Amino acid sequence: MKFRTIRQIIVCVMVIGISAWGISQKQTYTRILEGTNALDCFYVAEFPESLMETTLEDMQKMLPNSGFIIRATATGEKDYLFMVNQQEVLVQKVYQGEGIQVGEKINIVAGAGFVFRNVAEGKLAELGFVNEMREGQEYLIFLEKKINHLSFYNTNAKDTYQVMPTLITPIFGYEDRENVIIDIPQGTSTYVQYSLVRENEFFVTSKQALTTLIEMKHRFLNTYSKEN
Repeated sequence: MKFRTIRQIIVCVMVIGISAWGISQKQTYTRILEGTNALDCFYVAEFPESLMETTLEDMQKMLPNSGFIIRATATGEKDYLFMVNQQEVLVQKVYQGEGIQVGEKINIVAGAGFVFRNVAEGKLAELGFVNEMREGQEYLIFLEKKINHLSFYNTNAKDTYQVMPTLITPIFGYEDRENVIIDIPQGTSTYVQYSLVRENEFFVTSKQALTTLIEMKHRFLNTYSKEN
């Protein structure tokens, strides 16, 4: 019994220590991402054309069965937590799901989120092949479920929802953007400098892949239009 008590104390001390380290490290990676063009020093992956057809087929099957489908406006509030990108939105319309109210501000957590690491290309930001939401713009968002607040030190303690776990993050802007495609030699990494594609909505390797993705996006936007 005494041994078990000592072991429990050791585990508690370790948990407290790891938590304290995580809090201290949050300040480090948050500073990296401060500023208007903070992501410019990172690389992002373009989605390959060879995987687009099957991926979109899966998305068209999965997304209508999402736990929640909403139209929302990005507020510009965001936080970079361990391995995830969290953004705040103002709900404009709820097409599917119960528990989210129009006019409510909620946090959206992208499935891929951010994993910052150093490789040959430099620092990588895993965005799920979809750019961050722009402040003031409306988006169609497919959510899987409500989750617990991600961090006890996070002061933005609004209800938090996880996006559907598809390869391409299912967040689609109601306004189209101009998308730049960076040519990449076949058989090489699909990572490109974020600064070259920062105005994009999607990150893809070819015009055909982009066309196919935008066509699917527009089908969803027609189904869940602003008039509905």
